[in-house]
Amino acid sequence: MRTAIENAVVLTMDDDMRVLDRGYVLTDGKNIAEVGEGAFMGEADERIDARGGILLPGFVNTHCHVSMVPFRTMGDDCPDRLRRFLFPLENEAMTRELVYRGAVFGIGEMLLAGVTTFADMYYFEDEVARACVQTGMRGYLGETLISQPTCDSAQPGGGLAIAKAMFDTWRGEALVRPIVAPHGTTTCDEALLRAGAELAAEHDTLFTLHASEMDYEMKFFTERGETPTRYLAKIGAVNERLLAGHCIHMTQADIEILAEGNAAIAHCIGSNTKAGKGVAPTANHDRALFPAKEIVRAATRGGAEALRAGGEFGRLQPGMRADLVLVSVDAPHLFPVYNPYSALVYGANSSDVSLVMASGETLVRGGKLTRLDMREAKARLLEQMGPFMQSAAKYADII
Repeated sequence: MRTAIENAVVLTMDDDMRVLDRGYVLTDGKNIAEVGEGAFMGEADERIDARGGILLPGFVNTHCHVSMVPFRTMGDDCPDRLRRFLFPLENEAMTRELVYRGAVFGIGEMLLAGVTTFADMYYFEDEVARACVQTGMRGYLGETLISQPTCDSAQPGGGLAIAKAMFDTWRGEALVRPIVAPHGTTTCDEALLRAGAELAAEHDTLFTLHASEMDYEMKFFTERGETPTRYLAKIGAVNERLLAGHCIHMTQADIEILAEGNAAIAHCIGSNTKAGKGVAPTANHDRALFPAKEIVRAATRGGAEALRAGGEFGRLQPGMRADLVLVSVDAPHLFPVYNPYSALVYGANSSDVSLVMASGETLVRGGKLTRLDMREAKARLLEQMGPFMQSAAKYADII
């Protein structure tokens, strides 16, 4: 099917960062067939009037735990939230079906915000894969490797076997890209980290983990005269496959190590700010060093490059996957639009997303999901949350 989206401000994210003030994008099946300026004069099965909206590549979420929706608003202000009740409650109450239902709901939420690809780390990760196939979302999915018992493995480090199986189970499924996902530099012992790095090398896939995030993590390595980054380099994990999450407490030497290894960073500013941990050293308190244009690039093409898929999606160019988002500028908070990048970064909300297409399939139209009914997804999730909430009750004094 050929679909023409016309009368749009097109942010191509190509090498020249071209902006077409009145342009169009033609999709043909799963790919982009044509990008041009002015009126579209060709033939199409469907024509969509963007009404002057901003058309850009789909957003790429490079680090999330999509099935953790049931934890939302629970103990957000609790110090040491992870160890005090997240880990224990996960082990007590997280189930296979709850992971699936949480993933379906969370994916629907991401789609409504214009996300077309995400990288995920959690337990029962094959259920997240099932949710991707159900919803049409592309996921880079890693079973959590951690040196302690979990909800899906009583054996510490048991996630490694689950991760290995995912490569066989999901081979050939376009929407599911298995990756290797150790939890962190101190929650995995060295043997497990090395085994994970070897598995990632064997399958030439991403190796992603939390790094330089926690105060206790930094204290642990400082006492050893190291940093998390230097430790990862020592065990051979710093290379083009590494996608390090958070990276708040990085030194200049750490940054240089990652740069020399062609590694990538998932900058989780919302999470880090919420937790009061600070943010990664990206802009040295100078807004001119990280302008809106570069922020939009990081959220689209940059995310694709971090996932080692810059040649597949992340740009509006012929031959690339038809992953795109149309942001309406009809709302009062988006008037006037002198600079479309500034409008997106400083003005737009997820509610302004009008159209989302992933691999040529329209998954959001008119701000509504086409495959999913979010009311039904919420109801199904609530059905699974009963035992979870009963288990959570014992933590009422801290959450």
